[in-house]
Amino acid sequence: MKFAFGTYRSAANRKINSKKWFKTLQNYGEQLNEPLAELYIFNFLSDPRSELHAYYLKDLSDNTYYDKLKTRLEANYPNTSYAQQFAANLRSDKVLIGSEDSSGLPWWIYVLGIVSFLSLVGNFYFFGKIKNLKRVKSNGKQLLSKQEQKVLDLILQDKTNKEIAQEMFVSVSTVKTHINNLYKKLNVSSRDEVKAVFSS
Repeated sequence: MKFAFGTYRSAANRKINSKKWFKTLQNYGEQLNEPLAELYIFNFLSDPRSELHAYYLKDLSDNTYYDKLKTRLEANYPNTSYAQQFAANLRSDKVLIGSEDSSGLPWWIYVLGIVSFLSLVGNFYFFGKIKNLKRVKSNGKQLLSKQEQKVLDLILQDKTNKEIAQEMFVSVSTVKTHINNLYKKLNVSSRDEVKAVFSS
């Protein structure tokens, strides 16, 4: 059959023939009135290595045949390993195609989990930032050059870049360079953060 299946001229032809094969084999299995024979047919149709597997997954979402087979199998062969294996395969395939929830948990549990995770990440970030600010405050000025220390002192006095440039007798672009270097060394990103670190 695999060879014959590969000779279809088009995807549309393959789809039509897949549907025909599935229906024919499922009807044949039901007519046998033997769930074990149907289980053999199911194994053939649902084999992930088969070219029919994609169609099987689509058919699983639309067709109630598989649930009926599960019921017949459990009725005729209760508590057998193959009935349990079939039920497990069916359940996992339904989860795979998304037609069945894998956990059965209410939606709010997921929301609560996401909020908790985000809160935890936020706390790590916040406390890391506080720890960094304490480290910078304790030895931050030692990391800076003399010019950068002067710029820092003037920033703490709420001077603008232009005022700092006039007071230090340098250009505004030089002041900006000193400020950028200062930000990098202190691991801050704004004047407000600099003031927060050194004002208290």
